[in-house]
Amino acid sequence: MVLTLLPATAYAEPNPPANRPPQWQSGSDYPHTVRVGESVEVVVSADDPDKDPITFRVSSALSCTSSAEAQGSYSTLRLKCRARGADVGENDVLVEASDGTHTIQKTVQVHVVDEVEAYFLPGVGYSLLDPHDRGTFGTFQGFDVQIVLASWIHRNDKYGPSHGRVYIDMAVLRSPREAVGGALDFSFGFDLSLERNPQRRFLLPYFGLRTGAFVNHALGDKGAVGHLTPLAGVHLYADRSIFVGAWAGYFMPLSGSNFDSLGGLRLQAGANFTLW
Repeated sequence: MVLTLLPATAYAEPNPPANRPPQWQSGSDYPHTVRVGESVEVVVSADDPDKDPITFRVSSALSCTSSAEAQGSYSTLRLKCRARGADVGENDVLVEASDGTHTIQKTVQVHVVDEVEAYFLPGVGYSLLDPHDRGTFGTFQGFDVQIVLASWIHRNDKYGPSHGRVYIDMAVLRSPREAVGGALDFSFGFDLSLERNPQRRFLLPYFGLRTGAFVNHALGDKGAVGHLTPLAGVHLYADRSIFVGAWAGYFMPLSGSNFDSLGGLRLQAGANFTLW
């Protein structure tokens, strides 16, 4: 009997299947718009074909809290992002999903706007009227009590005034001339900031117009005269609950006999604030 020995053949294990990356699934990953002070929920989901566990990583300038849940190969990440004043504009939320081998990314856009309306903001301030005929009238100085009937701040991409106010006020003034004495200035006015979508809260220029009645016994039999005051000013600080600013304008009496004598520089500085 003849035995023939054949070389041994090594047994090769079959190659394991290649690891496949996770895949994004549907969710609320479309662009979002949210106001300052409010929160928005972003939901993203991913599925791993190999049923590997998925871990998420989030990168964003927004202040976000997160929670994740898994069901089989399907994982969901829920983000709750709160918009702050510093976030006004476009914000990207970068989300990464990894199965330990592969990492996929997606970006969710969150547009933050600051649109605030406020009503009934009382305020106080300093007030001055420096008429042309200073020799007769002196320089009126005193305090001002104001109520902003309505105001708005719109920090967004729309065209139009970003800041606006409609108000009434009463200035209690006094002249150093004894013969002139005290005066009252009752006014209704508005002002608008024409700068589009300013990101800052300070040094915001505005323009406005006031009209009303100036009351003083030195004005003759009527003791009062109507006026118009075009003005330009600046919000030293403007936020949803407070306005601090100053303006200068030209006081124009609506009377020919007083236009040249009583007309002149008008100044005011003050603050308005909400009560709630």
